[in-house]
Amino acid sequence: MEALVSSATSVRQDLSTLTPERQAISTLCRQVRSVAEVSALLRIPLGVVRVVIA
Repeated sequence: MEALVSSATSVRQDLSTLTPERQAISTLCRQVRSVAEVSALLRIPLGVVRVVIA
């Protein structure tokens, strides 16, 4: 829950092949954020965010 995550995707990478959840997480994580923060900002349950990030 307190783990920090960041995205390695470039700004120009085509995210259209990803699911909407992965797109949102990838975009949000261009800055380092905690898993709990991502969950709160996207209003997605913490367990779902943990699975998608994994």
